[in-house]
Amino acid sequence: MIIEAARHAVLALRNLSESAYVLRIERKGLDFEPGQYIHVGPLPGIDRREYSVYSAPGDDFLEILVKEVPEGVVSPSLRRLAAGEHVDVEGPFGFFRIEEGDLAAPFLFIATGTGISPFHCHTRSRPQLDYTLIHGVRSVTELYDHGAYDAGRLVSCISRPEGAPAPAGTATGGIAPACTPSAGAPAGPAPASASASTSSTGAPAGPAPASASASTSSAGAPAGSAPASASASTLSAAPPAARNFRGRVTDWLRENPAPENCMAYLCGSCDMIYEVYDILGAQGLSSDRIHAEVYF
Repeated sequence: MIIEAARHAVLALRNLSESAYVLRIERKGLDFEPGQYIHVGPLPGIDRREYSVYSAPGDDFLEILVKEVPEGVVSPSLRRLAAGEHVDVEGPFGFFRIEEGDLAAPFLFIATGTGISPFHCHTRSRPQLDYTLIHGVRSVTELYDHGAYDAGRLVSCISRPEGAPAPAGTATGGIAPACTPSAGAPAGPAPASASASTSSTGAPAGPAPASASASTSSAGAPAGSAPASASASTLSAAPPAARNFRGRVTDWLRENPAPENCMAYLCGSCDMIYEVYDILGAQGLSSDRIHAEVYF
């Protein structure tokens, strides 16, 4: 099927932080499923980037969550657009979707940074979902639209206390390096469903990785092991004390094992996906219940 690009007018822009914003544009009848993405670019020009659809299929507009890369081509240009100006839109694409036959299962949504975007769409599209959303961020400024989620189903994992310096080797902007596994991670493609890869900055992240099992944790992962007690049968039953967590999503997962009957959806960096995949596998979750989309 050939998908042609179309011009969509900008309706509004909502700033979430100094570096992130939500761009709202005309829907123009574009049909999509939750979890899919579109190509968006400013006009005139030929540059486009991939962005997960942030809005729900029931909305009469389209929204995307964008992390601005100051030296980038597309994200700064989109932020400068005024209502009435146009963007080029192509799509939808991707397979980061929920199958109808899985809707009765508990869902574990794990995201870092703007990787929360497809889960905003999923949860708004299906309010009946039994889900827990684990969102890993560096600081509170990256808690994008957390008020839109059921507070009892959302865990905020904040890895860097306010005012703390960035750890050595932490990227401070720009496009992330190529997706390379950490030492100890599987040498093959990143574990994922047949979904197309996208990046939080909108830059293409390469072809979709295939599903693969892994048993070793990445080197450098925080010490500690999963509690010996059996996991709960539903993710929404996690203890309230775990809702605000100081640390990484991987730290939280080690302390809160995933139920073996859940469906896990991962959206974030390659390193996060590798490490989380290892943790979930060690906790007994089969590879066919883990789906991933790469952001960076």
